[in-house]
Order: sequence, then structure tokens, then C-alpha cells
Amino acid sequence: MGVDISVAAPGVRVTLLRSRLRGALAQIGKSRWALDVWLTDDDGIWALNKTWRGIDAPTDVLSFPALAGPGPKALGDIAVSVPTASRQAASVGHGVDDEVWVLCVHGLAHLLGHDHEEEAATARMIEAEQALLGGLVPGLVARASPSAG
Repeated sequence: MGVDISVAAPGVRVTLLRSRLRGALAQIGKSRWALDVWLTDDDGIWALNKTWRGIDAPTDVLSFPALAGPGPKALGDIAVSVPTASRQAASVGHGVDDEVWVLCVHGLAHLLGHDHEEEAATARMIEAEQALLGGLVPGLVARASPSAG
């Protein structure tokens, strides 16, 4: 159990990310659950987006819930494009490690069942993201939501 991070695109302090994710899992009462994170490039996330969502374009983060079964408890998988995270970090004024953290928290919120399709759900997702981020940086949904400011 725990956090497994695969790196196909360097540039992120994996030890820091793993520590943050372990803390988040403990905070939500799932410290013994498995979570896999793939740090990839734009081409890698583009391929995932096309294959699994039918969207022929890159994105910043994707999440894939684990299938329920008799095996170990698993939340699922999160894929993050490190180059996109780097560009977004520069645009909002913080480092790539913090942006990858924001993207992982966003993916984790989706794995926990949150979405941002309707206003009430968006508000709940913003709250969930901010609770996990601990005020370090604004969450992804809060940045994108005009009503959150």
C-alpha cells in the first residue's frame, strides 16, 4: 500500500510529492490505500486522454478510479503532464513542485468522487481541494471558477 510514483518526465521532487500525497491520504483516512501517480510529458498524457476519454488533445491531469474488487484497497491512478504543470506554474507564480501537487490534489478529489460539472458540486470540490492543499496554493478548480474568488 502507499504511494507509487512513476517518472517518465523529470523535473519534480518525487520525495516531496510522495510525502505530500501520504499526508493527504492520512488526512482523508486512507493512509493504507494504494495510489499510483504517473509523471509524464504532454505526448504521454495526450495518448491517455485520447485512449480513455476520446479527447484528441493534451491536458494537465487525468484520474482513473480503481476498479472495486477483492484485492488491496486502491484509490486509482493519477497522470500529470510535467511540462504542462511547469507552464501553468509559471503563469500563476509558483514552482513546478507546487503545481504538480495542485494537479495531484485535483486528481485525488476526482478519485474521491468530486466533480466540477455543476455549481454546487464545484463548490464542494473547491472546498475539498483547499482542505488538502492546506492553503499553500489555490486549488485548480478555484483558479478556474469565476464564482470562487
